[in-house]
Amino acid sequence: MSDCIGVVIPLHNKQAYVHRAIDSVLRQSHRALQLTVVDDGSTDDGAECVRRVADSRVRLVRTACYGPGAARNLGMRITETEWIAFLDADDCWEPSFLEKTRNAASQFPTVVAVFTGIHSNWSNAGSYTAAGGVIEDYLAARMRWSISMSSSTVLVRRSTLASIGGFREDTRYAEDTEAWFRLSCEGPSFYIPEPLARIEMQDPTSTTQSADSMARAAGLQLLLESYERYRGGARIPAHCVASCRRFMQHQRGRLALHLLHAGKHSAGIRALLAGVPPGTHTWREYLQCAVVLLKARGR
Repeated sequence: MSDCIGVVIPLHNKQAYVHRAIDSVLRQSHRALQLTVVDDGSTDDGAECVRRVADSRVRLVRTACYGPGAARNLGMRITETEWIAFLDADDCWEPSFLEKTRNAASQFPTVVAVFTGIHSNWSNAGSYTAAGGVIEDYLAARMRWSISMSSSTVLVRRSTLASIGGFREDTRYAEDTEAWFRLSCEGPSFYIPEPLARIEMQDPTSTTQSADSMARAAGLQLLLESYERYRGGARIPAHCVASCRRFMQHQRGRLALHLLHAGKHSAGIRALLAGVPPGTHTWREYLQCAVVLLKARGR
């Protein structure tokens, strides 16, 4: 396994955070790395902050504003390492992130990704109860233990992610969730419970925080379309079929909720009734949608 790890930071108007993100990469105990910052059409001075970094391992690439998926894909295309990690510009890593994820990838050569626990503004390591180790059914583990890959907590086998097309570039919401679903169909992952990444959840300019209900609905619709394509093409491993079906039922519930929040009541109700069968694991979706409808009627 090659020592060098590629790191890609997509940057869009994160001048206040990007130096912290870069510093966390350069302070890694694993020193063999190539950091590519893809400036995705920023209008602030974030790119200038990157230029001032005096380290030969850092390079800056500038593009028009195509979105985080496109920025990550560009960084992946120009990175030639066997393994690649992504870090959002407003997040940062603990110094041992690359060392520990790379060691796991080396020890378990069948995995296609290694991901870790997180610190965030709304959570901490104490809320994660899953044991670490190889995960054969990622979505089942996500639903059972509330653990998940994110674009700042995962080390990915670059060739595998590239072979499935990387990230969707036609959405700016849930593009990473959609990619992790497809990636999980390619092989097992490895989970490290230790919170080795710090996720910024209070930045109002982040893509997730700023997405409106229709943008969120559009992203979830693309996720569900990918699922149907994989299901129809028998590309979901047999041991993951049931968990994928259940997970996507929850996503259809979220889709219905976002449509209702956007005022698309008929479309939201259709999405709920057509895609979310009533049951013990879907009652929350029905309750949440009912609350939104009752509030809308009371206005």
